Amino acid sequence: MDNLSLEALVREVRPTVVGQVLHRIRLSQEHVLLLDFQGRGRLQLAVSLDPVAPLLFLTEKKFGSETGAQDWILLLRKYLERGRVVALDKELDDRVIVVKVESTSFGSPGPERYSLVLELIPNKTNAHLLGPEDESLGAWRLRPPVSQRLPGAGSSGPPGTSIASLTREPFLQLFQRPVTVDGQPDLTPDGTLDGLRNFLSQHRIAGFSPRFITEILAKAGPEPESLWEEMQRLLIRVQEGPCAPRLYFLQKSSSKGATGEVLFLAPFPLQSLQGSAHRDFASMREAAVWMFEHQRSRLALATRRQACVAALQSKIQKKQRLLSNLEADLGGHQERMAYKKYSDLLFAQPEKSPSGRGEVRVTDLFDPDQRPLIIPLDERLSLVDNARRYAVLYQKANRAIPQLAKRVAAIRAELEALGERHRKTLAARTAEELDQLEGQRPLRRSGSQRTSPMSHQRDSGRGEPGQSRGLLQRVAKQFASSEGWAIWVGKSGRDNDILTFKVASSEDFWFHVGGYGGSHVILRNPEKSSAPPRQSILEAAQLAAYFSQARNAPKVEVHYTQRKFVSKPKGAKAGLVRLREYRSVSVRPQLPRSAADNHELPTGDR
Repeated sequence: MDNLSLEALVREVRPTVVGQVLHRIRLSQEHVLLLDFQGRGRLQLAVSLDPVAPLLFLTEKKFGSETGAQDWILLLRKYLERGRVVALDKELDDRVIVVKVESTSFGSPGPERYSLVLELIPNKTNAHLLGPEDESLGAWRLRPPVSQRLPGAGSSGPPGTSIASLTREPFLQLFQRPVTVDGQPDLTPDGTLDGLRNFLSQHRIAGFSPRFITEILAKAGPEPESLWEEMQRLLIRVQEGPCAPRLYFLQKSSSKGATGEVLFLAPFPLQSLQGSAHRDFASMREAAVWMFEHQRSRLALATRRQACVAALQSKIQKKQRLLSNLEADLGGHQERMAYKKYSDLLFAQPEKSPSGRGEVRVTDLFDPDQRPLIIPLDERLSLVDNARRYAVLYQKANRAIPQLAKRVAAIRAELEALGERHRKTLAARTAEELDQLEGQRPLRRSGSQRTSPMSHQRDSGRGEPGQSRGLLQRVAKQFASSEGWAIWVGKSGRDNDILTFKVASSEDFWFHVGGYGGSHVILRNPEKSSAPPRQSILEAAQLAAYFSQARNAPKVEVHYTQRKFVSKPKGAKAGLVRLREYRSVSVRPQLPRSAADNHELPTGDR
């Protein structure tokens, strides 16, 4: 809030605050200091110590939960609670408010006067408690006072001339001497609006913001005498009224080209902002309350928008990695389309040489010029077996290319939709727009549901889309960890394969005891978390060890990884798999207590 607007606000609320008894002092989690008064219902003086938008206002609104009992709040309660407010002071040229309270603290012979000094300076907000001798008793932020206008601290103040002490003659003399810039004399004002503005800015008249300097220049002529008279008229209206508060909604551009809304509260309409979007209020108190609520809702919206943007960026990055892998696979399969020619040429060779050769030189029968071609060979295979191997690789690539191309096109379409949603989320300016965007959920596969970790136990009977509850019940025992994560245990070798490759999803976690035969264990992960809770990992590993040939061992090593890193070699027996990567954990084979309590519950009870 501008200094002169704060001056008008303090003058308006002073008659209501002075004489009140402080009943309770609190600090909300939003860094709002609340001074509750007795005998006024829920009336309280609220001081927002937000560094970005410090503010003071009277309100009857109930605030959210308090912060913990900080030492500074306890200090205020000790000296100020049950005291009477005897003054609410503010220097005309500074955004420092002093609340003077007369109270009788424990051990004092009689009433003593304490000062609560509120520095409502953007990016430098602070609050100090001064004792009867103006000694510092404590501060909200432990740092020296920004303003030197604390009682007993002298009056050096900010550099430049102050509107509180400036008189007519010194003001007029400002225009009779050159301005000094970097030690060099500059020209006096040239009489233009920009020249006067730059001149007044250079002299830094403390207490006047650029906005009110612009207002003076808009209403006065270029002569110094008219500037002085208009300045006095403005100060008199700020100090004596009448007030007709107007809140302006201004646009500010950043160096990066982005624009944002800036609120400016004036005690009366400004000619220099004529035509700007605004809202009028009956009192400064009403305007300050509305301004605080608007800023709070805007901050909540910005926080929510930032969370949505971060979630979308994470999805986009995952999709981009998936697309890169799919395109690499597609390129590899397209290269294998040449293997058909290799196979045909090898089958056409008159001599079927035995294994042991790393390559063979043949005539390219498909080349019009019949040029020679070198074909790499697997040394372990004969020429005929190499021809068959190339034929198989070609057939595999021929089947995979249409599927991969279809997936690549689908992922690209998803990325385009995500990018558009990302742009709209960044541009969202209301909660309704975010609600509408969050209602669009084309990002998950059909049939999936958003669940929290606490809902895993209820969800444990449901497999991937298209899988029936009956299939899961036939092939797996069902458990739940102490943290509510569903755990499935295969019943046999064949059931292990079905559980791992048909029921579990790629983001689920897979467990198996190392070095022994045993059940495949799946720890469900419908939220696609990168790492499940530690306790759920241990309990799933204990189940994998318990349902294995190492059940009676004192301690065994269990391997675990995500299902997407598990594959089955061609022709391998039931239950045999290959792991691309995994981690290990050492556990004792046992049924975890939480799992034992839920063992073999009917699917519908989870």
